[in-house]
Amino acid sequence: MTSPLLPHVLASAPACRLIARIGGDEEGIAQAVQMPEALRGVLRSACRLSDAEIDALAAQTPPREISISEAARTVLMQSTF
Repeated sequence: MTSPLLPHVLASAPACRLIARIGGDEEGIAQAVQMPEALRGVLRSACRLSDAEIDALAAQTPPREISISEAARTVLMQSTF
């Protein structure tokens, strides 16, 4: 999956905790990290970013390929901290 916002979500323990709560299990987390609006909502809620700040992050961050299973594992690891 390629997303400019996913690296920011994965780098934030509060965002990962929220994604883990939304997804529930590894499969649900994998689905959640594929939804752009879920990523935006997590950054808004957990990181207290405005839509303008999220848009600026997305514009500044080149999208990079991250495997869904890797992202789900990272969320699970980060959510325990």
